[in-house]
Amino acid sequence: MPSEEIVEQIGKLIRTLMPDLEADITADTTFEELGMDSLGRVDLFTDAEATFGVVVPDEELATILGVRDLAEFLTERTS
Repeated sequence: MPSEEIVEQIGKLIRTLMPDLEADITADTTFEELGMDSLGRVDLFTDAEATFGVVVPDEELATILGVRDLAEFLTERTS
């Protein structure tokens, strides 16, 4: 289970990339629901790498489809 702190930080990163976004961002939010395309996801992962000090391998990109997936990945790598 990802920490609420990591979910909140991901939400902040998303809002930085999508400042006009009005939707609520929760652990269950998918990137598709937010209207985030593949380039937006790459930008998010790059920001997450810098923020959390981890590397998201290219092979993981296709499996991380939402906030919960990214939060769980980051939780595993930063624990």
